[in-house]
Amino acid sequence: QDGGFGEDAALAKMRSFVASRLRRYERERSRADLAENPNSKLSAYLRWGQLSPHDLFWAVNDAGAPREETKTFGRRLFWRDLAYYQLHNFPNMRTKPIRSHYAAVRWCENRQLLQKWKRGKTGFPLVDAAARELRATGWVQQNVRMVAASFLTEYCNLSWVHGALWYEDNLVDADLAINSMMWQNAGRSGTDQWNFLISPVQASTQDPSGEYVRRWVPELRRLPTKFIHRPWEAPTTVLQQHAIVLGRDYAQRCFTDLAAAREDAKQATISMRRAISGSWMNDHDGYDVIELPGGKSTKLFTKREYRVTKSGDLMTPAADSNGTGRRAKGTQRGSIAGGCGGKGAGGGSAKGTAARKLQTATASTYSSYWQAWAAGGVMPMSDAAIDQKNACTSIPKHELSGPVELPTNGSNNRVGRRW
Repeated sequence: QDGGFGEDAALAKMRSFVASRLRRYERERSRADLAENPNSKLSAYLRWGQLSPHDLFWAVNDAGAPREETKTFGRRLFWRDLAYYQLHNFPNMRTKPIRSHYAAVRWCENRQLLQKWKRGKTGFPLVDAAARELRATGWVQQNVRMVAASFLTEYCNLSWVHGALWYEDNLVDADLAINSMMWQNAGRSGTDQWNFLISPVQASTQDPSGEYVRRWVPELRRLPTKFIHRPWEAPTTVLQQHAIVLGRDYAQRCFTDLAAAREDAKQATISMRRAISGSWMNDHDGYDVIELPGGKSTKLFTKREYRVTKSGDLMTPAADSNGTGRRAKGTQRGSIAGGCGGKGAGGGSAKGTAARKLQTATASTYSSYWQAWAAGGVMPMSDAAIDQKNACTSIPKHELSGPVELPTNGSNNRVGRRW
């Protein structure tokens, strides 16, 4: 990363961010295409101990910016500690799913597809730009990491473990806890299963101008913006005008049918959930149940399309909370070019009755979210889920909600006020 090494460089970069970009962070943080990246790029300094999270917290706090402009940045700082808490309680989460039954998911074993994803040769420009930036700089901003992760697990149906280990090897801010937590959630096996799907071709959030792709996929830099994320849709005359031949100058798509690829990946998870549907790991509302350290168990949010009754049927909006809902209708066959292929059964979705019946606990009941979780509560919505809520059809409310209260001793100084 640019900016030098050591504590002095870290503090200088922190002050520069707070003074010049913090006020724009909330509205621009997702943009990867801007000339000046709106993110702080302080993660490596935090990871290697050259910057204290306390110093960063108070620098942001002392800037005096309205909470509306700092809330996401602050939340991300707190979620860093959540990752450490998870690693403490699940020390094998680097490669072993927290939802242990997800180890039985039918993952694709296409090594050539994995190599295309790693090397930025999938034929999907936004995904390839993320891969190339990672290899060249050791850093990728969060929402672009999520594009790469979603593509690997939700379309390629390649195990999240491959992604976790690859990013761990390449990131300058590689943090075992944070990296593992993100990839567990992307692979649906973490405590906060992603309740959204990120399209590899809809880049209006990350790269609306196309400059991010032009920077990292220069083969396509001359293409008009309307085709930069979908070069296969460009007319032959446009490709010829810019001397671009797909398959020669830039890779052909590894999938010609994204919907079919997505369906195959979805069915792999549904098959696993059906196999355990009658066990204690699937509750009557179709939610995953895991055992916590110490022997307690808790239910975890489970995406609607993966919820099954105790008899193994997909839950529909009319499903009863006792697990006797109607079977979901519809089947479809998918053809996937370069992928793993397979058949898929169409699915329905469950209404919010299950969420309303979850065991409730509030942050005010305990001194922190994670104490509530350890006591059997359900994790609050993640930063990733909040960031992507506009792209979701629905995000159920988690039972733990509201801000974490910072304990104080009544004073208004850095010694008396702790997080």
